[in-house]
Amino acid sequence: MKVDVRLLAATNRNLAEAVREGRFRMDLYYRLLVVPVEVPPLRERREDIPALAGHFIARYGRQFWPARGGNFRIREAAVDAYDWPGNIRELENLLAREVVLYPGGKQGGLLDASVVPAHDESSSSEAPPHSMNTPSEGTSRTRWRRRDGC
Repeated sequence: MKVDVRLLAATNRNLAEAVREGRFRMDLYYRLLVVPVEVPPLRERREDIPALAGHFIARYGRQFWPARGGNFRIREAAVDAYDWPGNIRELENLLAREVVLYPGGKQGGLLDASVVPAHDESSSSEAPPHSMNTPSEGTSRTRWRRRDGC
């Protein structure tokens, strides 16, 4: 049986440094280095945020609110002002959560931009700005119970 395989690997670590320090195998490093693709963090390519947000909102809107046909909007200024330390995964998860928790009676399909964490220079980028385990400030108890029942 003949198999043609392509491997795509991603990391947020500096592999060249890890090889120098003996924490990563040099032979594996050079096998992975055939076509390196460096994608800058989301905070360095803010012009991509509206398109990504629109894609995620439409995807989860169609999945969770098919009667609306994925027709949702969010204030772009709110998502553009945040640095997104979790990059695209954080953006996707936040927008998916907001679509899932969308109160069906709300007019216009405008998502609540208050779920985007406030920009705080003093906070550590290590800690997540919001928690999946407890309701965030501004999240009503009703919406929280609705999520618990899913």
